[in-house]
Amino acid sequence: MDKKILVIHHKSDNDGILSAALITNYLISNNHNKVHLWGVDYDDLNNLWKEGTEAMTKKFGGFFGVLMTDMSFNDPNAMIWMKENIDNFYWFDHHKPIIDESKGKFDDIPGIRNTQQSAILCVYQFIYNPELKHVPTVLQTLSDYDCWQWVNKDYEESYIMAFNAGYTFISKLDVNFWLGHLEYILEGKDKTLNKEALEKGQIIEQYNSEKYEKILKNCDRSWLVNNEKTVVIFTSDSTWSNMFKSLRYTDVKHAVSFKRLESGEWKVGLYNINDSDTFDCGLYLKENYNGGGHKGAAGCIISEEQMLEIIKNKSM
Repeated sequence: MDKKILVIHHKSDNDGILSAALITNYLISNNHNKVHLWGVDYDDLNNLWKEGTEAMTKKFGGFFGVLMTDMSFNDPNAMIWMKENIDNFYWFDHHKPIIDESKGKFDDIPGIRNTQQSAILCVYQFIYNPELKHVPTVLQTLSDYDCWQWVNKDYEESYIMAFNAGYTFISKLDVNFWLGHLEYILEGKDKTLNKEALEKGQIIEQYNSEKYEKILKNCDRSWLVNNEKTVVIFTSDSTWSNMFKSLRYTDVKHAVSFKRLESGEWKVGLYNINDSDTFDCGLYLKENYNGGGHKGAAGCIISEEQMLEIIKNKSM
């Protein structure tokens, strides 16, 4: 078919990349040969919405269909606009703040939203396996990692962290990697690939554990988030929740990472130190900084002015 289809996906983790690959694989298998991929972070979508509906129409209007996975606009009005103005719009997601916001407003968009499974399984269930029977190991494990279901299941933390790190490494967060392996994965023939990812991930996790334990010893722990003790790290690297595990069983409740972008804005990561913490990082950043994410880990983009105010008060 000559009709163009756009797949919008989170570009920064396995959930967004693999769920996009699952969609693309299905479309290509059904003779949709003009599939366009757009990997984004939240700020990419939020900035587009700020440009106005004319920019939205220019971006999406030329496509026969638009499928969004592991991602959403933070502004509910943008999601409503997509529902009302874009033909064949589908949405797959597992982030609680926007799913809660959608109820009664845009929860009738086709697709699956489920906070108990990641976008990988939302897409897989919708397209390939409605009953979710005999799910391939790599799909189930990366889903459980991404939406924190591993905490409630019989996983060793070291195993699931290494599994995700290994797949991040060998895939290089490239949709084409997954497209090249999906035929075998969907047939349940992923044992050899899983073994390779796990072995490499264990090496990476050991290195990172030692590296960040040393770094965190010298980080400022006098900041506050939600009036609770917080450690802060300024970095040029990516951050993730597990890098703060050496602070568990201390009096530090949260961690914040700040990364300056070329635009002058700042990328912020907010994490709970302990998985049992009831504080919702995603909801907090959505309400205060137009961010988003999960209960245990979330992110946002802030301006230089906002950053100066945060530094001044040592509080978010």
